[in-house]
Amino acid sequence: MRVGVIYNPIAGGGHRARVATGVEECLSARGFEVICAETHRPGDATRLARQLSPQVDALVAVGGDGTVNETINGLTGPVPLGIVPAGTANVLALELHLPRSIKGACRVIAEGNKRTLDLGRANGRRFVLMAGAGLDALTIRELDPEAKRRFKHLAFVAGGLRSYHRHHARRFPAVIDGERHEATFAVVGNSRFYGGRFGLTPRADPADGLLDVLLFDGESTLSTVAFWLGTPLHQHLHHPRVTYLRGAEILLGDPLEAMGGAAQAVAPPDAEPGAPDECEAAGDPEPAGAAEAGPAESKAGEGPDADPRAVSELEPVWYQTDGEVAGSLPVRLGVEPQALEIFVPRARPARLFPG
Repeated sequence: MRVGVIYNPIAGGGHRARVATGVEECLSARGFEVICAETHRPGDATRLARQLSPQVDALVAVGGDGTVNETINGLTGPVPLGIVPAGTANVLALELHLPRSIKGACRVIAEGNKRTLDLGRANGRRFVLMAGAGLDALTIRELDPEAKRRFKHLAFVAGGLRSYHRHHARRFPAVIDGERHEATFAVVGNSRFYGGRFGLTPRADPADGLLDVLLFDGESTLSTVAFWLGTPLHQHLHHPRVTYLRGAEILLGDPLEAMGGAAQAVAPPDAEPGAPDECEAAGDPEPAGAAEAGPAESKAGEGPDADPRAVSELEPVWYQTDGEVAGSLPVRLGVEPQALEIFVPRARPARLFPG
């Protein structure tokens, strides 16, 4: 059996290169033919996965959720994926109960037990965990890479507070299967977990053919703080400014903004001409049900939940997929049912993917 191993030799001060060497030795000792491929810049893992997919029986991503995301965007054909966790958060590894050790992760791959998962799509780009629009994407965009490396999860907390105080949360429309809502922050989850072990979409099942959608439309500091403090025990689901839904077709943002040039997309360096990295629906008719919106939309700066900070309508609302900034709204999201085969432990908990 031939296995391709994709890794970044520099990340973590060379830590991943050492892990990749250990993976190669461990799998080779089990009789696998191993091909190691190094990444050096964003987009390399996608390009390498696309090149290796026809040549191997399985691919292994050594790294965190960003490496996994790039790899799944390069998979062609039914090539199963193995994961050796070596990133900052490793949220997917937590979701799948994957071992953190090299030997444990290689054992899971060697045993060959696989589970088929759905994948989400955001303007044509795949994601396995979640997409988020608003504060989280803005925080990731403004995060200092050195702080992320040194302080890990604490860097996101500090960065989130800094981004919140710098920018007013812009409201944007959210249409879920034709039903129109508004939000200042949205998470579209294919997985329960969001960052580490706490989850914003705790009811999500990555094998049910649907995406879980959490919409928060609060603007004030009090409302926002109450929302985030409630997340560890899932009390955020009872917040009066939260709407929790499930859907298969989701639109965040106004497609007319793309016609005016407001939307921006972060395309991988190896993106092919014509690849659907930007919202393809800029001139499409409004989704079914969108025209039947309810009462007039409230304006930022009005109402009891208003924030006195000024709003710049020229500032885009950013979105992220699997913890990496992917572009600015509008974004169309959908599901690829049963699109990814992934190696999982044999003796996994019965409620690995609770419904």
